Amino acid sequence: MRNRLIMSAFVLLAIGCSGSDDDDATGLALNSTVPPYVRGNVMTEAWTVNGAGFDASAVVSTDVAGATIDNVIVASPTQLRFELTAPNTVVAGTGQVMVTTATGGTATITVPTVPETVTLSGEVQPILTTSCTGCHSGGAPASGLNLSSGVTHGATVGVASTGIPTMNLITAGDPNASYLIDKIEGTQTVGVRMPPSGAPLTPTQITLIRVWTTDGALDNCLSFTRG
Repeated sequence: MRNRLIMSAFVLLAIGCSGSDDDDATGLALNSTVPPYVRGNVMTEAWTVNGAGFDASAVVSTDVAGATIDNVIVASPTQLRFELTAPNTVVAGTGQVMVTTATGGTATITVPTVPETVTLSGEVQPILTTSCTGCHSGGAPASGLNLSSGVTHGATVGVASTGIPTMNLITAGDPNASYLIDKIEGTQTVGVRMPPSGAPLTPTQITLIRVWTTDGALDNCLSFTRG
């Protein structure tokens, strides 16, 4: 299940996290990473960075507090592989992965960071309250969808959408089959991207909702720990 999230979450990078933040004049560049986000977990994960200008001297680092990088392998001038271990103290936000070469070039890529446990009440609902409840709340919410605190779970998880009745608003365990996620990512085939006015959700906000969905879309899940 997690592998599927890793692959599907490339759309988040396309929204705003892909591409080097500092392409060096030597041709060094970072274009994407797999996985596309750092998750606090005290586990070691295999990472791949795709880009250009990598050579045998390449050094990989990150500014994510407490995270370590080991066993860097230059697979080709366009691909680096390494192991990243992140502590369970990682919080929602962004971090950077940096590559430096002996020529003095440095390139960076910004990736979302998410905590080990993503909860509805702690991480997801505040996003919906800020960005969605202006329309989706009250006695007559837009499209009949109420995303207010205490209501969101029952109104979305396993509930058919009005736009595509064969597709649930949130399908527990499968963000790619969740209409609400399509709408906030801008990949929908019906209607417009949500929210319809103002800035779209950030890559980190979308990642948090995807991770919560992948982990089972639990109701608050305050006691849930990923195993």
